[in-house]
Amino acid sequence: MKWFTSDQHFGHENIIKYCKRPFSSVKHMEEEIIKRFNERVKEGDTVYILGDFTFRNNKERKDLMSKLNGNLIFIEGNHDKDRSCPLYSGIIKYGDGHFACICHNPIDRLSPYQVVLHGHVHKLWKAKVDEGIIYINVGVDVNNFYPVSIEEIDKQVREIR
Repeated sequence: MKWFTSDQHFGHENIIKYCKRPFSSVKHMEEEIIKRFNERVKEGDTVYILGDFTFRNNKERKDLMSKLNGNLIFIEGNHDKDRSCPLYSGIIKYGDGHFACICHNPIDRLSPYQVVLHGHVHKLWKAKVDEGIIYINVGVDVNNFYPVSIEEIDKQVREIR
């Protein structure tokens, strides 16, 4: 199974206030996001984390990663300070032979793809269409702090079209 998520902001205390997240502390936020992640993602699943995973250093990032199920693939976000993410954007296949761009910031989408999976915008939108491009926000703030499956994305795209 393929999953997508973004903008956990582990270690970022101010994100709770900025995004009005329902957590009392960074520790509470981290525990709940990890719990919800692992409720859906199973060992052997692939998870694309589309940026802004953590503010922490590489050792602390690895400690957090070890608590998460699945094979994690990172796309770099603007707050990924350690620059350990190997990818800035990419392409994935979904549905019946369709392709989508994956990136952190939707303005960094790759042409000519008509579907963009992204984060960065937090609560601005969950999905939108702009000039024929379908933008799907996989960020935790609009997905009840859960990752989104490729099947959910395919269904969303079909409903929009």
